[in-house]
Amino acid sequence: EALKLRPALQLQIPAGYNRDADRQALQIIAVDTQLNELLGNAATDEQEMLTSRTRKALEKLARTQLPDFSGRELRKQFERESPAADGSSFDEVAYIAELHLRLEQAQTVDDAQLIALAETRRTSIISQLASQGVLEPKQLKTGSVTEAGVTDDASIRLELSLEAVNEAQSPAKTDAP
Repeated sequence: EALKLRPALQLQIPAGYNRDADRQALQIIAVDTQLNELLGNAATDEQEMLTSRTRKALEKLARTQLPDFSGRELRKQFERESPAADGSSFDEVAYIAELHLRLEQAQTVDDAQLIALAETRRTSIISQLASQGVLEPKQLKTGSVTEAGVTDDASIRLELSLEAVNEAQSPAKTDAP
């Protein structure tokens, strides 16, 4: 409200990213995207994770992306002794989670991707403020791309700043009858 009353002020909105938090998020997205492509864009919710189809798709990705991957060796780590007649059981959920984690860690995320994410984040903020009529578009200014800190709740902290616009740049007010 205060900024609406002061059209000579611009809100500077930086494009922020956190190297660790955003890299991890982009790695997860990369694996999920590849998994969805192999599954024919089927949903990969918790129930889907239990299927052998998901396990097979993750194993296929692991064979191509993890140079030292041995499905048999990893699988042995998730076989548990069972009092049942067959003597062992396979913890498929834990196996799938481990495969997913290993694939995530193998994904490369470069600075260009982090910067693109930061710019997308900034564009989203600007669009939200402009679309809700909070500020006029001319009062919103893009700030620089910066590495931001993470708060306790894992959100990205961005520092917004105000800048006074030179009166010559702001629209002139007229008192026409």
